[in-house]
Amino acid sequence: MTVPSAATPGASVISWDGLRRNGHGSLHPRNLAERVAESRAIARENGERILAESALALQALTHTQATFSRRDLARYLHTRTDGAQQFEAGLLEVMASPELLVIGRDDAGRERYSSREMLALEESLLSHAEVQLLHQVQHARVGIGTQRA
Repeated sequence: MTVPSAATPGASVISWDGLRRNGHGSLHPRNLAERVAESRAIARENGERILAESALALQALTHTQATFSRRDLARYLHTRTDGAQQFEAGLLEVMASPELLVIGRDDAGRERYSSREMLALEESLLSHAEVQLLHQVQHARVGIGTQRA
């Protein structure tokens, strides 16, 4: 499948998260109905992909922030689903995903979520940082020991 260029008026493009987006085109009234229909078709297609693979929504949300709220998830799904029924189904699917983790509550008392993938990435980064620190401490001790001798 060829992906149209974003510079092509009215073209849809595939973004980094694999979901389709509208390109920029004319907003003349004669094109408005076409654009609305295309936007709804893209939202419906994206919603179907999210329903089939809820991890897509989690990956997209954690691509820009390590944790997110239910409101953040709803805002994300609102623009990527077509209608209330698909939105609700997508929200239920993502909230029931085994990849979704409840992290805790923020200062406002809202539950914060993340994905297993993000948690594993953060744990890996922490582990690497601890190893780096251990090496630096060992090198500093070796340097101190050779200066005294």
